[in-house]
Amino acid sequence: MAKLDKRQRAMVQQLTHRELVSMVLPLCFRKAEEGGFAEKAGELLGLLEVDRATSSTQPIPGRDLRNLSKAISRLSFSSLIGLVARKSPDQDEDSSLYAASLMAALETLRSQVRVRP
Repeated sequence: MAKLDKRQRAMVQQLTHRELVSMVLPLCFRKAEEGGFAEKAGELLGLLEVDRATSSTQPIPGRDLRNLSKAISRLSFSSLIGLVARKSPDQDEDSSLYAASLMAALETLRSQVRVRP
């Protein structure tokens, strides 16, 4: 199972929530399609898409960011959602609800989809 190293985790912390969502959302769509659960993941992907739709920023280009993007692309679908949920937009009640909604949708998806051995 892929994991981010210390340097990569520090870079994720430097990204804004919307920059992270912009980076993670296309990977989530791809992994859901490849895993055959894109339709069942609709609610979860919709939550991410709504958040990205309000974003006007794009990740800053650069070698380190490309390397981070490559490392993030190796993460599982579940790990990608967890990464976004932990990087809430603000520390207020709405962001807590957003993170809880993501995690609840992920649990619902897990209950609907069996992982292929």
